[in-house]
Amino acid sequence: MSPARLHSLIRIRKSERDQRVQELAVASRHHSRLLADEHSLRHEHAQAVAAARQSEQTDLIDVRALAAHRAHVTQLLAAIEGMAVELEAAARRVEGERQRVVVADQKLQMLERLREKEQAEIDRQVARRAQFELEDAWGARNPPSTRSE
Repeated sequence: MSPARLHSLIRIRKSERDQRVQELAVASRHHSRLLADEHSLRHEHAQAVAAARQSEQTDLIDVRALAAHRAHVTQLLAAIEGMAVELEAAARRVEGERQRVVVADQKLQMLERLREKEQAEIDRQVARRAQFELEDAWGARNPPSTRSE
């Protein structure tokens, strides 16, 4: 493979890898936002449960307020369960993107190793050619002696 073509392929592979890294970063940020949202929901749920318990402990129980607290707690639980599903999907996406980064990096490394091997072969050929030219020049300056006996 020509060095120019190999260089072009390496640039393409680097671009692909960089794109995969960016996609991984986007997926990771999304996952982190979901984790923060889940944390907020769990905190809000804990506060709603505490408020519901506190309203149950008074001498006069407001049935409507208690029902509203329980409905709110139930809504928060449903939101937390929905968030768990979203988190699982986001975690799978992050892992998938991570795997794609690994594959893209492996493809790039393979091309870079090929470039190194080809460059080493070129260097060996240049060294052999230089050695041959050196021997040829030496031979031209120092012809074999012809002895006649």
